[in-house]
Amino acid sequence: MSHRPPADLHSGRAGPEAHHPQRGSAAPRHPPLGVHSAGARRDRRGGLGAGGRLAQGASLMSGSLLAGILARPSARRRAGFALAGLTVFLFLLNLRRAGERAGRAAERLENLERTDAIHRQMLDAAANRPRDRHALLERLRRGGF
Repeated sequence: MSHRPPADLHSGRAGPEAHHPQRGSAAPRHPPLGVHSAGARRDRRGGLGAGGRLAQGASLMSGSLLAGILARPSARRRAGFALAGLTVFLFLLNLRRAGERAGRAAERLENLERTDAIHRQMLDAAANRPRDRHALLERLRRGGF
């Protein structure tokens, strides 16, 4: 049995000339795009699907609508006042949050100072404790507790 290479689908030729057409032939070397459909749909990275086209159209429409509204001087002035008001509101909101953080930090510091004072009292009491039973009895007789 002899092995023959597959026939070229476009020219109908078989054998080695199917893969290497002559230079002077009128038929193009490569088939038209989309004919070999196995890989024709493979490279669609940049293409937008239906949802992407709708989203892109909505953003363009809202942008043109905004540009149309801001074309009037009175609308631009109102937009400027609205942005200034929004800026002041966000600044005040940030001040309130910063004040809350400062208040929590002050509360933590106060609790830390209180526990530190309690630990210091415990350490002083441990340093002044009686060393043995006889010292404890002497202290009780004198009324030191």
